[in-house]
Amino acid sequence: MGDIPDRTVIFIGETGAGKSSCANALAGFERFEVSASSCSVTKDVQAVTVTLPWEGKKYTVKIVDTIGIGDADFSPEEVLSRLAVACHECREGINAVFLVIGMRFTKEQAEAFDILWQVLFGPQVVELTTVVRTRFEKFNDPTAVREDKAVLQRKTGAAKRILSHIGDRLLYVDNNKDKRKALKESGSIMLKYLIGLSCKNVFRPPIMEDVRKKISEHVEEQKRLAKEKGELRKQLQQAAEAQLGCPG
Repeated sequence: MGDIPDRTVIFIGETGAGKSSCANALAGFERFEVSASSCSVTKDVQAVTVTLPWEGKKYTVKIVDTIGIGDADFSPEEVLSRLAVACHECREGINAVFLVIGMRFTKEQAEAFDILWQVLFGPQVVELTTVVRTRFEKFNDPTAVREDKAVLQRKTGAAKRILSHIGDRLLYVDNNKDKRKALKESGSIMLKYLIGLSCKNVFRPPIMEDVRKKISEHVEEQKRLAKEKGELRKQLQQAAEAQLGCPG
């Protein structure tokens, strides 16, 4: 491609959020299997490199689709291990991470974002992360987009947890595969955004061994916290039972 740089983008998000359909929209054809259930169709990392035209030039774009966070078929540790493969797939560098979120910001999505920068890639990747808001029917209406952004900025909970890091880096798309025109326009929105990024702003993920070590530490910490919560719950229950057994 001469002096035109490649772009590499990785799609990450909760199962059923629309990662694979967004990846298909960007690629321009159905390369990735799609599911809306609690079980992700994407069980392992899938990657494709496509040549896409934009304003008279051609760009090679590497698109990496990943297993959904929260896949009901796998334990959290197994999901993270498969996401570690995504790090290796992108070892030559990442230009953008698309965190795919549907119409609601959930606790699981916030946890997926935390895993992204705390466990898999490190804090540097936050600057390259953009939220892709899916199933937004008025995605090409500037007023509707502006109003939704204003609403999101006032939200608390998961939305605030994510947007406090992301800021205004949101893309709006309609990834309904039955709406071919909307799907094509959504792909163009994502491509335009990618091409507009500086080719010099590239993040190179940690080596696989380091990622697997972080995953192991994360899983052990989650087990420890779960054990502590269980013990605390048991103590509170025993205290409540003792209180009920005391004579008035």
